[in-house]
Amino acid sequence: MGVATLTVGVTDANACAVTPPSYSSTGDVYTLTIDSGDCYDLTSTVTQSGGNATADNYLNVSQTASVNTATPVTVSLTNDGAVTISAVASAANTGGGVDARAHNYDGTVYQYALNSGAGDAGVSIANNGNLSILSTATANTTGAGNNAYAYAEMQSAVYQVASAGGAASASLTNGATGTIDITLSATANSAAGNAFAQAVLYDTAVSQYAYSGSSDAAVSLTNDGVMNIDLAANASAPLGYAEAYASRYYTGIYQDASADNGAASASITNSGTLDVLTSAIAVGQTARAYASNDSEAISQNAYASGGDAAASLTNSGTVNIGASADAQAGSNWAEATAEDYYTGIYQYAQSDQNAAATIANSGSIDLVTSANAVSASGDAYAYAYRSAAGIYQSAYANATGDASAALTNDAGATLKVNVVANASAPAGYAEAYATRYSEGIYQSADA
Repeated sequence: MGVATLTVGVTDANACAVTPPSYSSTGDVYTLTIDSGDCYDLTSTVTQSGGNATADNYLNVSQTASVNTATPVTVSLTNDGAVTISAVASAANTGGGVDARAHNYDGTVYQYALNSGAGDAGVSIANNGNLSILSTATANTTGAGNNAYAYAEMQSAVYQVASAGGAASASLTNGATGTIDITLSATANSAAGNAFAQAVLYDTAVSQYAYSGSSDAAVSLTNDGVMNIDLAANASAPLGYAEAYASRYYTGIYQDASADNGAASASITNSGTLDVLTSAIAVGQTARAYASNDSEAISQNAYASGGDAAASLTNSGTVNIGASADAQAGSNWAEATAEDYYTGIYQYAQSDQNAAATIANSGSIDLVTSANAVSASGDAYAYAYRSAAGIYQSAYANATGDASAALTNDAGATLKVNVVANASAPAGYAEAYATRYSEGIYQSADA
């Protein structure tokens, strides 16, 4: 047996830890368990009355194992209780402006398994409780001319890597009783001044990687419960200017399976509710709301040499993907802009044998880009854009195999790729543009 190291970076936990997570190891199998009824809270909380608040969270759950052996190495996390990894900033002021900033830098669930020998490596998460990874900023102020600023930011949330000379696998399973909540929330309220709210995701929310040097590689995500990857910016300034900005810079769910001498598969199975949403809401005398997605909501990639490659999504539940902006103004203008720059669901499979990209839908898949602007007495402008295909499927068999790209939408199921803009200005000028620059669904198979 090789030499293995495991680090469980659950440090500085708050009082919520009724019972510390149980850790066990047998051979090269390492398990971290949070039992039902227990909770584990890794939260940086700053509450300030009469001033500004900044909460920076660097706490995480980290599991790493590195071996050089012919036997498998496995790293797993089971949560039947409640795990919270968050940055919470709350600031209130009655005599001046206020600033609240919540930064969840490394507030992640991190798993890494390396077997540099001939054996297998696997990482897994099984959630039947509540797993919450949050950045929450709230700023409230009153008094004439006082401004409120709220910023919620996050890096990655869940990161899984398995690399092996043998088979490699990374899996995330959210059971029917489970909730995975990855949320950035920025709320700014100014009773008599201006309000600014910003929510930004700077890295991929959920990442899964598997690499095999001589066997199969597989990454999988199964959701039977509720899984949210949500960004929300809300700004309210009843007597002033309100601006809300929400942007997801990177992918919501990213999967990558690579096998040098075997099969590679990247799969998502959803029977619950899966949301990857970005929203901005601004309400004021003058209001601007901007929401954008700058990368794919879901990206699945499979690369195989010496075996088949498959990227698949099977949905019997509900999948909601999109960007929405809502601006509501009183006496002045309202502007709402929603932009989806990249594909909502992206699949790519490449192999020297067979390659397949597959979507099977018997539930509901909604990809919606929407902008809504309303001004009671001024002008209103609403702009909604989708720059890339809603769904992109590509399969490439670069030797003697077959390539296929298939999408099945069963009777009674719904599949939408919508771009919607609405503007209303009863006493002024209203302008609305809804533009899709690419296909709703793109498929390519090359053999």
